[in-house]
Amino acid sequence: RFSLPRSRIIVQCASMASFQPDGRLYDGNGVAVDTDIALQPTDLLIGGTDSVLEAAVELIRGKRP
Repeated sequence: RFSLPRSRIIVQCASMASFQPDGRLYDGNGVAVDTDIALQPTDLLIGGTDSVLEAAVELIRGKRP
């Protein structure tokens, strides 16, 4: 906890550690993906496709392994 010198606003910073099931920290390791979806060139165009969204919808509907 500290006070900013000019504004005298008191700042308090919290910290939290999040662990993966195997005990490793998420920080610096990230989260492993369940399904890897390759982007298509048309995913990068305005008004193009969204392969990741389409794959997610298929997974939710049970149409994708």
